[in-house]
Amino acid sequence: STGEFFTNKVDNFNEFLSEISRLSPSECIIPESLQVNTELVKQIKKSCYLNTLEDYYFKTEKAREVLLQHFQLRTLDSFGLEDKPLNLAVSGALLKYFIDTQKNNLSHLKKISLQSSRNRMLLDSSTLRNLELIRNIKDGSSKSTLLSVLDKTVTAMGSRLLKKWIKEPLLNKEILNKRLDAIAELNKSVINREELIGLLEGVYDLERLISRINYGNASPRDLLALKISLLQIPLIKEKLSPAGLLGEIKNISNMHDVVNLIEDSVKEEAPITIREGGIIKSGYHAELDSLRDIKSNSKKFLQEIEERERKKTGIQKLKIGYTRVFGYFIEVTKRNLSLVPSSYIRKQTTANAERYITEELKLEEEKILGAEEKITELEYQLFQDLIMKISLETTSIQEAALRLAVLDVICSLAKVAMNNGYTKPKFVDENVIQLAKSRHPVVERLEERFIANDIFVDSGEMMIITGANMSGKSTLQRQVALIVLMAQIGSYVPCADAVLGVVDRIFTRVGAQDDLSSGQSTFMVEMNETASILHNATAN
Repeated sequence: STGEFFTNKVDNFNEFLSEISRLSPSECIIPESLQVNTELVKQIKKSCYLNTLEDYYFKTEKAREVLLQHFQLRTLDSFGLEDKPLNLAVSGALLKYFIDTQKNNLSHLKKISLQSSRNRMLLDSSTLRNLELIRNIKDGSSKSTLLSVLDKTVTAMGSRLLKKWIKEPLLNKEILNKRLDAIAELNKSVINREELIGLLEGVYDLERLISRINYGNASPRDLLALKISLLQIPLIKEKLSPAGLLGEIKNISNMHDVVNLIEDSVKEEAPITIREGGIIKSGYHAELDSLRDIKSNSKKFLQEIEERERKKTGIQKLKIGYTRVFGYFIEVTKRNLSLVPSSYIRKQTTANAERYITEELKLEEEKILGAEEKITELEYQLFQDLIMKISLETTSIQEAALRLAVLDVICSLAKVAMNNGYTKPKFVDENVIQLAKSRHPVVERLEERFIANDIFVDSGEMMIITGANMSGKSTLQRQVALIVLMAQIGSYVPCADAVLGVVDRIFTRVGAQDDLSSGQSTFMVEMNETASILHNATAN
């Protein structure tokens, strides 16, 4: 629905399960022959719907053919897929599945991104759950999660992107420092930052809008929402500095052509539906204006006929009416039936009146209804033409959507950092965790008095923490993990000072439960999770 299409390759089954947990897909497609792998099928079905596709479509040559045809390319080199047969095969098969099931235009799928687990921190399902990043353990909602603390985004795109960042912390210090510098820049001028947030509030969900436009199910109001959103771009750009990440965002195209096209064509009070007319402005299309003139002049002519027939018959309450079933008619109350001329042709009888038609009225009706029908059909065609023209700008609109989403997230992180007294973390090459007066980002929002902790772990060191139940061991453990994770999405952190080496993985094992479905006791679950940590932990 947003046009995002990416492919990734993982090294083992556990890593695959971690990806499924991180992505939370609605549906998973596998080759028919993999149905025999009961463990794979069982694990996937725990998370989402499972469907199959013939193995034939997963063959590299068939997949390449599907991809080349869709993207209208001669080679897949631009996506980096030609030397990655597995990524190519699943991408082609997935696209084939969409073509078969959607029965619609997929032109908003403009590219495939080649992702790698090597450039982001790995978070397994246990860690995602225990750290309560997006959902809490208690009821599965976002209440009392890291997301609930950091999410002050004002656009749907920004909200989606923040969730993605939280689930995909980065290992690239350069990108992280760009994000941190952008937060610092925004917090230099709170007024400017709040004005940017105010402008972003006027931006609708561009990713979903352009998808609907390409799908052919956009309404006139969707085009108006697109215009309103794009009008914010020049105003936003005025408030951005030209350097760093904010400078990259500032490079968005203003897309004046799209704005002007919608401004010239679509009425501000356009309806939701596209089959009833009332969409296109006067002055946009000569033939449409001409048909509208016929329609409005005919209405005046009907008034003249009504006035003339009153005088001719002497029936002062005579009136011309219209229904969809019977068309136009002259209505005479039963009291005045003796005055009806013989040239009137009876059309319908009601409780209090008779309805008639004349040759003159019949001719005028044909002219009016003919014009109305042509107006509705022409407006529909003009709207489809608008959709086609705007869809040519899909890539530019998707690019704008991504940059505005990044700005929304950075503004959100900046606001939270200032309001909650966070500090800018410093990244170093050594494997260290040095946190002065660190706090738990979620618990400190819930407790009036939170006691800050100093944590200093140098390269090669480890820390064992003991204490009574309810003394705060788990809170401290989660706190350190969350601070490291926050730093590696490019956020400020709840500390007086933070110096960190880049971490490639976070493991947690907090509070196990009996896994009765697979016959494992609490102790066995604990041992398996601990063994997994020992097997998969790296030097970083």
